Amino acid sequence: MKNLRFIVFLLAAGISSSLSAQLKVESGGQTLFGSGSMRLDSDSDQGYLYFGNSHAKGLRFRNVSGKMYLRATVSPSFVTVSTSTNQKNLCVMNPSGYYKFWVLGNGNVYSVNAYITSDSTKKKNIEPISNALEKIQGINGVTYSLKSGDELGETTLKEDLDIEVTKAETSNIEERSAGVLSQEVKKVLPEAVRTLEDGSEVVSYNDIVALLVEAVKEQQEQLDRLNSLLSKRANKVEAITSVDSGFGDKMTKASLLQNTPNPFNHITRIQYSIPSMKSSARVNIYDLQGHQVKSYKIVQTGADEIQIPASELAPGIFIYNLIVDGVEIASHRMVLTE
Repeated sequence: MKNLRFIVFLLAAGISSSLSAQLKVESGGQTLFGSGSMRLDSDSDQGYLYFGNSHAKGLRFRNVSGKMYLRATVSPSFVTVSTSTNQKNLCVMNPSGYYKFWVLGNGNVYSVNAYITSDSTKKKNIEPISNALEKIQGINGVTYSLKSGDELGETTLKEDLDIEVTKAETSNIEERSAGVLSQEVKKVLPEAVRTLEDGSEVVSYNDIVALLVEAVKEQQEQLDRLNSLLSKRANKVEAITSVDSGFGDKMTKASLLQNTPNPFNHITRIQYSIPSMKSSARVNIYDLQGHQVKSYKIVQTGADEIQIPASELAPGIFIYNLIVDGVEIASHRMVLTE
């Protein structure tokens, strides 16, 4: 209670610096400043700083179960701010008494939502993000645990102020989280990274969202180009196989089936049938950039299959086709998951 009165007294003294230096303590324990328009009062567990003769205009300071409350003197208050001396939390209440915004001593922040200024009328030097997909590939998603203050060699509040560090605060150190590394982000998007006074680096995930938006658009452009290329190749195959010749008839009978299973993460099978061929046949696999990543030579005619272990490819989307004597018979898409 002494600490509470001392805090209220300091606040009152600061505000009253522009008033008269007159100070009066009444018999009831109230302290009057200046002409008496500002008063300082307290009871068993709370103190008041108000103006005039009524508690209706002012602030109330209350200490309950180790928590300090600052609120308007008239109940219900519009906003209540409380701090816990053990957990060093800051919570903001609405008139109904529910917490809407928390800043916990362990560094976590909880709220209903967060809005970032993004109005184009408030920005200048606006430039598009280029090579977004390439930049995203330079950032790795990781899981991690935070180092403790002792591991970092930091001076803690416990050492400076003899304040107990509770389990509620330290539990956050052992919890696993997912995110990115500031050093990797800084190499590809330095605008998203800031360096603090102690040399450590922090990252803005809001900035990374913009990078992801452009990366998805670039990837979609690649998919559109690839689909267009596949469509042209399919039309070419159809034109070739429609030629009335023994060679064309042979090509019509050759077939390539969809791999099974698809998607896959262990092993997949590609079945094909080649009634006859003059020189060679292959099953080729391409990534979405059109680069050939695998090629399997077929030496015998007839129906057979190729088994492809997941270990031979990186996770992603691939296109495979069957080429017989230099002519593409068919192509399909397959997906390898992690």
